[in-house]
Amino acid sequence: ADLDMWVRLLEHGSALVIPRVTALYHVHAGQVSTDPKQMHAAHKAVLDSHADRPWCTRALQRRHEGVLAWDARRKSSGGALGGATAMRLAWRLASPQRTIGVVQLLTGRFKARRLAARLAPGGVPSVAILPGAPVDPSSVPGAVDLRDRGLAGALLHLLRRPTTRAVVRGRPRALLVRALGVEPVQPTRGRAGAP
Repeated sequence: ADLDMWVRLLEHGSALVIPRVTALYHVHAGQVSTDPKQMHAAHKAVLDSHADRPWCTRALQRRHEGVLAWDARRKSSGGALGGATAMRLAWRLASPQRTIGVVQLLTGRFKARRLAARLAPGGVPSVAILPGAPVDPSSVPGAVDLRDRGLAGALLHLLRRPTTRAVVRGRPRALLVRALGVEPVQPTRGRAGAP
């Protein structure tokens, strides 16, 4: 329903995409987005209902087929893409447009996860607690405790899912965190409270 509404609105004007969270979306049982099969069928229905529009090209439909093939294979293989599953997927993605669809899907999901990681479930900015930071995570709203991962593991986590801020100890770690696009926070000496 949302996709159909957005498509109809865009046919009568233009829109602006902004890289900022402006609303929190809560997932609950029974909604279409928790059932990929139902969601893909709904997307296909929207494409089919707009097939006569100039923007609904065969290339766009092929890209959607690539998304369907990717998600179906990932689901049927339990998330792993080994041997025969990978071969069947490669055959289905033989079309360049289908492959482009998968690349766009994975890129979009990666960006969405990075963007969503900047907020904790309650909507407050997320704060990573890195190894060596003298802060009790339970005293920090939106804390993501990375102390047990070691520095390399914590930085890899922030690369994939950056938080809004990160509590660090020392200037070198602050520079590393800033290079990942996360605002470093150094606790005041002698104070182990919230940043």
